[in-house]
Amino acid sequence: EYIHKIHGLKLDETSEKKLLKDVERLKKQPFGSSEAAVLRNYLDTVLELPWNVRTKERIDIAAARKILEADHFGLEKVKERIKEGRWEAEGAMWLEADCNLSSGESLIRQIIYGKRFMKEEFGLDNKILWLPDVFGYSGALPQVLKKSGVDKFFTSKLRWNETNKMPHDDFVWEGIDGSQIHAKFNAGYVGNITTDWVSETWDKYLDKELNDETLITFGYGDGGGGPTPAMLEKARRIMNVPGLANSKYMTISEFMKEIEKVEDKLPVYT
Repeated sequence: EYIHKIHGLKLDETSEKKLLKDVERLKKQPFGSSEAAVLRNYLDTVLELPWNVRTKERIDIAAARKILEADHFGLEKVKERIKEGRWEAEGAMWLEADCNLSSGESLIRQIIYGKRFMKEEFGLDNKILWLPDVFGYSGALPQVLKKSGVDKFFTSKLRWNETNKMPHDDFVWEGIDGSQIHAKFNAGYVGNITTDWVSETWDKYLDKELNDETLITFGYGDGGGGPTPAMLEKARRIMNVPGLANSKYMTISEFMKEIEKVEDKLPVYT
């Protein structure tokens, strides 16, 4: 399908060779992998571009500046979904920040700008730091978060460490100064939800003696896009399948509130 579309665009030789090479790369990737998702999203986007179409309009820098400086253009539909409870706006930080090399001031500014935006645009006070795709964290982060009004933390990459295995998925993270926040480690954050994945996620959950629920996040993630209609349908079909761990839709805020019920039993990890 991609090859047919590429030939149909009648591109210049260099562009056509580049896209065909990317299609060959895609063929070699395992289906559902993050690499395949990035390539697929890239090709979908590139092939939707108006190749060989030229506008007759004159370039108007002043008009372009006015559009670029408009306050958060296009968020009205997002706001409607948030009010309906169909879109969760959590995360706390302005961007998914590096937490190894960043200074304390930089991390604080990330949270100030992130929380301010969420408050001004959506009327929400973020309480969860959502950082699935970061590879390490400063020991001062619990103190920064606690003093910023954020008392919960979600990530997944540290779970992938082949050398230093984390002993818990749900725990209280104590920072250098003694500040404590509730931390949640997840097995991953992208992919297609399947019966095997649900079963494996529950089997590998490390804190079953403390809690009988864990979390699965699914969707394209890398490259953008989130869950597709097909993924959502699969998730619906595997709910309450006999012999499989029961599953249901839940926001991260709802999940964290459930964990609060056993928070006094959670191990403290420094």
